[in-house]
Amino acid sequence: MPIRSFIIWERMKIAIHDLLQNDLNLTEAAYSAGFYDVAHFTKNFKELFGVTPSVVYNNSRIVQA
Repeated sequence: MPIRSFIIWERMKIAIHDLLQNDLNLTEAAYSAGFYDVAHFTKNFKELFGVTPSVVYNNSRIVQA
């Protein structure tokens, strides 16, 4: 795995944890995980999971991390 992909994956794990466990909104979770902005976070999230982060955020009661 290239280092860039690994870093994005680790940041994504932090952001998802913050969304689901720490009750942060998308913007706060993206910044806390080290993404430049929400657009950067959303683009990477959709590339990895095939859905936008708002889908997960709005349905977080049914998602387990």
